[in-house]
Amino acid sequence: MHCSNSIYNTIQEDLTSAQSEIKLRDEFLSMASHELKTPLTSMLLQIQSALHNIKNVSLANFSVANLLKMLESVETQTERLSKMINDLLNVSLITTGKLELEKENFDLSKTVREVVNRFVEKLEKEGYTLSLEADKEILGNWDKLRIEQVITNLLTNAIKYGDKKPIEVRVINFNKSGKIHVKDQGIGIPAELQKKIFEKFERAVTSSQFQGSGLGLYITNQIVKAHNGKVHLKSREGKGSTFIVELPVAS
Repeated sequence: MHCSNSIYNTIQEDLTSAQSEIKLRDEFLSMASHELKTPLTSMLLQIQSALHNIKNVSLANFSVANLLKMLESVETQTERLSKMINDLLNVSLITTGKLELEKENFDLSKTVREVVNRFVEKLEKEGYTLSLEADKEILGNWDKLRIEQVITNLLTNAIKYGDKKPIEVRVINFNKSGKIHVKDQGIGIPAELQKKIFEKFERAVTSSQFQGSGLGLYITNQIVKAHNGKVHLKSREGKGSTFIVELPVAS
């Protein structure tokens, strides 16, 4: 009888877990369809407007400034759409166990500088300042593209939730690990959400003013784990967040 109860309880637990996964999947699919549709609709409207102006407005009255504004909007929506699709592809690789690393020896400090430099224009556009402090050289054997993805996700997160306040990035060699600190002074993460923030489809806030899939930190954590590393979070609501990535360095 005891054995039967144990089997029953196990089945119930598995069923509850499966139902929870299905609910999360359905919620994500609903959210994803909305997230994908929004930039597509915006791009279509901008393109239709541009075509209308080109076809119906004389060259003498044609506004290059307006066309440039439309193209910049299309570019923004394209980037958003591309990130969403990449997130979906990455989650698919992770959940099916097909996330493969192509490791090579490289300098972590140099790579962080390169990624930060790619954000210069976006930081200026969004009204942010960023300070970078990096040790001279931190060598390790990692997948460079995946580590760049981790840094990109953390910087994107800091810009999204940083409340236009200064962002700090540090890269140090400490205790046989290359450590990347990305600190913002924004809205922070409530204590009750901090343990779940690295799970699939979880977000620091539910407000509609912050767009996103809730996959960035999950993907970041899985990439770091695949390198036998760790991701830590220090955050206080209303005081900002610091994400710390630890990656084992070459001996």
